Amino acid sequence: MNSKQHGDQGLAAAIYTFTELGYSVCLPLTESQRFDLIVVQNNICFRVEVKHSKSLTTSGGYCVELRTKGGNKTGETTKRISSKDSELVFIRTPYGNWIFPTSELDGRATITLQSESKPEFKSIIK
Repeated sequence: MNSKQHGDQGLAAAIYTFTELGYSVCLPLTESQRFDLIVVQNNICFRVEVKHSKSLTTSGGYCVELRTKGGNKTGETTKRISSKDSELVFIRTPYGNWIFPTSELDGRATITLQSESKPEFKSIIK
């Protein structure tokens, strides 16, 4: 499975999770935005960036790349996650799904998530 297919799985998991939590889910018409979907609850909109990882670390956690890389003929760009671009980050790993306020991850390049049984990382929304 390639990275685009992993990304599709992450987006599908995010849509399912937010729908189960009672949010309305809206998808952008193009891919030029810095967010992957918008969720709405109680007339409040949240832009969501979706990330995924199957990269297991030696400590048993999953390292999630929070930077977005892109490029064209003139060069490559790397953008770190920013609360200016989204309010929530949905992360899918084989351990499960996490939802974080983007402000908690602002400017970070990566995050390593352990099993939900480990207290240092918890889903923001259950």
